[in-house]
Amino acid sequence: MAKPKSVQAYKKEIVKMIEARNGAFDNWLTPQVEGAAMNRVILAQIHTEITGAKSLTITVSGSMGQEKREPHPLLAVYDKMQRTLLQQYAALGLNYNATPSKINEPTGKAAKEDDPLVKFYSGFMDVRDTTPDGEPK
Repeated sequence: MAKPKSVQAYKKEIVKMIEARNGAFDNWLTPQVEGAAMNRVILAQIHTEITGAKSLTITVSGSMGQEKREPHPLLAVYDKMQRTLLQQYAALGLNYNATPSKINEPTGKAAKEDDPLVKFYSGFMDVRDTTPDGEPK
């Protein structure tokens, strides 16, 4: 069995992903990267525990002493941790919605001048600038 990765190993991996995506890593992202790395370690441990089990269900005693099958309790934790990790990756700009162009886009006047949609619609007259007959005001 392979040796599990440490928090530092996952941290380096995430930093490389950020650098590949954005070109540089900003130090103010360090707490978010450390949190994501810790969650990766926890997810790996839970994954090992669940895959090592013979079944994804466990036998428990009911209130009347009968035996019943229930889902493995770590399945819910695993699901929640995965969703948390995906949110952390999204916050770091590492998902499909956060493309480098969206991250690095200027939002000022220059952004509007370079926007292809603004260029496309700039030749059209605004409806508010016309009279009810369609004539310019």
